[in-house]
Amino acid sequence: MSLQVQFDGNGYPAVGYIEGGVAVFSAAIPTGSKENSVKADAVVPNREEEQGATRWVPWGPGNDFPIQVYKDIKQNGIASRALKLKVDMLYGRRLVPCRVVDFDPNAGKEVVELVNDPDILDFLNRSNINEFRNRTIHDFAYLGQAFPILHLNQDRSKIAMVDHDKAMKFRYAPFDKGKKRIDEIFRSANWPSPTDEQLDKFKCIDSFHYYLEVDRVRLEKEYRYVFPIRCYDIVNDYYSLAVWNSVRESEWLANSNSIPKIIKSIIKNSMTIKYHIRIPLSYWKGLYPDWDRMKPEARTKVVNDKLQEINDFLTGVDNPMKSFISHYATDPMTGKEVAGWQIEALEDKMKYDAWNKVSTAASAEILFAIGINPAIFGLGTPGGELKSGGSDIRESWLTMIASAQGERDTIYSWWPFVREYNGYPSDVELRTIDQVLTTLDQGKGTSKTLS
Repeated sequence: MSLQVQFDGNGYPAVGYIEGGVAVFSAAIPTGSKENSVKADAVVPNREEEQGATRWVPWGPGNDFPIQVYKDIKQNGIASRALKLKVDMLYGRRLVPCRVVDFDPNAGKEVVELVNDPDILDFLNRSNINEFRNRTIHDFAYLGQAFPILHLNQDRSKIAMVDHDKAMKFRYAPFDKGKKRIDEIFRSANWPSPTDEQLDKFKCIDSFHYYLEVDRVRLEKEYRYVFPIRCYDIVNDYYSLAVWNSVRESEWLANSNSIPKIIKSIIKNSMTIKYHIRIPLSYWKGLYPDWDRMKPEARTKVVNDKLQEINDFLTGVDNPMKSFISHYATDPMTGKEVAGWQIEALEDKMKYDAWNKVSTAASAEILFAIGINPAIFGLGTPGGELKSGGSDIRESWLTMIASAQGERDTIYSWWPFVREYNGYPSDVELRTIDQVLTTLDQGKGTSKTLS
């Protein structure tokens, strides 16, 4: 015998029976309480954001904003390393499910206990959670947003796993005026203009109103959804701008990227002559009595051979600190000195120090924008010298961790939705274990904190 069930348009079992049995069942369609029937909506985003929108809303003027960010960052060592450090800080040491059970007023800390729920641990393992969050944090740090994918199981009773794909592959569909929200998201690795064969489509969850979205998703038939996470943007409704993007807009990043090219150009195009050798014409006539009758090519060879001899004498690692003796004559009629050989050292006109100061100031601006205290990289006052002590580095790192909770809450904002949909205990949180630097007088170099 087997169970035969028919579902209604919302996914609820409406009627069913057992083959060979004598009973038929029907189910009432749940209407939900007044609290659960609340719906949140939004207004159409401003026209500037939707400029150029077709099936999707372009990400940047050329629909290639992530690529432009990548091109700028990969040229800049300080920005690349600073963003990686930001990722490492947000990643912490480990992610654990836990619950807050008390608060210690003396230590000023919450008291938490780890949760060893097999279903939760299975979900995290199935999601390859460490690799997932490493990739997601990279997207968030570089672009200010990420697009976790939630996969439902076969009967849609649970979210089986959370998955990752690169943020640069996603584009929002235009705001749905009927549903009063962004309802779909497209995915492709071939922006800015993918073909239909290169395009994938997902249903989009309103991540801010996640609690209300749980009931909606339960009534639908889709098996995968995108749960967008993004840093808060006071203007944009589609693609948020990461805070550090200000150094791209102000062109500090471009200035920093230009400096190595400027110095390279100076070196390539400037004269590298260190000495000016003044040789009187009488020298050649005295050395070669038939100088005036020599062919031009013969004179050129004589001069080149002599200059090579002088150059070898004055330069090279095997010829340091040599003395040079020159002779001069006097005019027998006037007694005045006749011009002799002169070797003059030329001043270096390249002025590298000026460009180094500009580079240091640009580096500081980039670090500040990303949220990295320049002291961590040994950078002191912008435009000044590179100098920093161990205590500066330690306190800067602790300050970064202390200010990270808001971003971490955003990065893991998909978890409360999963927790509610899957029926996990409502007090279970995902917390990051941090490894922090300590002073040597504490007897160890690092300690662990949970945040």
